[in-house]
Amino acid sequence: MTDLERFFDYARAFEMAYIADSWTGLEAFFAEDACHVVEDGGPLALCDRGRAAVVEGLRQSALALDRRFDVRIPEVIDGPCARADGIWMRFALTFRRAGLPEPGRERRPGPAVEMAARREGEHMIGQRGVKVTGLVHWAIRVNDLDESRRFYTEVLGMEDRGPVGDHFHCVRFGDMDLLLTLQPDSLQVSYRPEDRTHIALHLSDEDFDRAAQHLRDWGVTVMPDAAIGPLEGDVEIRRRGVFVGRSLYLLDPSGNRLELYSPTLPDTAG
Repeated sequence: MTDLERFFDYARAFEMAYIADSWTGLEAFFAEDACHVVEDGGPLALCDRGRAAVVEGLRQSALALDRRFDVRIPEVIDGPCARADGIWMRFALTFRRAGLPEPGRERRPGPAVEMAARREGEHMIGQRGVKVTGLVHWAIRVNDLDESRRFYTEVLGMEDRGPVGDHFHCVRFGDMDLLLTLQPDSLQVSYRPEDRTHIALHLSDEDFDRAAQHLRDWGVTVMPDAAIGPLEGDVEIRRRGVFVGRSLYLLDPSGNRLELYSPTLPDTAG
């Protein structure tokens, strides 16, 4: 979702909150440390900090101004558009109430009629930080570059992309690069049973079945004790939850925990 699409979602949510006078749904659009500032607003000026305070400030602003009128008409004059520092928009609000003079006109004697007031301003939604659009590579700590290269290319079938300087070696699977990162003696990797950190790698059904049958023959350390669901041999079977399917847990030569995963359950595997 782009920043503009997110802004349009917020604008719709704001109008629904105003109509229903139920504002809690806006909290999802603000960070915990959000800040809402109205500059040069005279009696409408404010500076609210924190998610709850920002939403409450919006509600209070609607009570102080918008709900004093019979009709509220929002209008976009320019934008919205994405800028380097956020989403910018110039807007106007027209308010109508019986007996209120039209903006710029004197009220004439006679019966009360529905007239209007108009307020214009600029709206700027700043974005903290930047938006990550993809993953270039990730690094995994290893104790021996050559031993790790052979494991990831020969056992797990990754593409050998070659060394990156003296302390890294790049391998690839699909369109993802994995950077094997040599650790100094003082930071050697070792397996710790209490550490649940792991990398899950997707396999075809055929390769998953081959791994389940031959990992131990290939000298790989298999870790069925890492499973949290029922086992069939070394294979964990998960029939509910987020990652339904089959998993094999193992260690690479440095002791990093890996998971080999297939979404196909045994009773549906070909």
